Amino acid sequence: MAKRLPLIAAVLAAFVVYGVGACSDSAPDRAHYITDAEQVCDRYAKLGAQIVRPTDLGDLPAQAQYLRRSADLNQQQVDELRKLTRPDADSDRLSSMYDEVTQVISTQRGVADMMERGDPQWKAKLLEMTKAARDSNAKIDAYGMKRCGSEQA
Repeated sequence: MAKRLPLIAAVLAAFVVYGVGACSDSAPDRAHYITDAEQVCDRYAKLGAQIVRPTDLGDLPAQAQYLRRSADLNQQQVDELRKLTRPDADSDRLSSMYDEVTQVISTQRGVADMMERGDPQWKAKLLEMTKAARDSNAKIDAYGMKRCGSEQA
């Protein structure tokens, strides 16, 4: 029996070192979270690149459609990012960042509605949305997820 103890101890040590078993359910550290999040963002950036932006800035219905399609894709991305297991220490910060992005997406949809109605205030709302998006991207960049922030915008 004495000869088996070191082997069992070695197996248990391997489980701890390699994160097998109960340890595998623990929250990731920030670096792992950022890696996972940026993979999500890279995938959505490729999808976003497939949405053709209208070249005629005066074609408000086409611009509105573009904003809506972009907003839908952005919301899907945020929803997927929210599903990732977060570092415990950063959960509130990430929730706040994603809430801000969701607010920008809501404003984006509002701008699309205004464009379709011919509401002349759409330009002011678009500027407001652009500033909010820039601020949001700066926070995402500061967290370390540049491919989800300014590099994706």
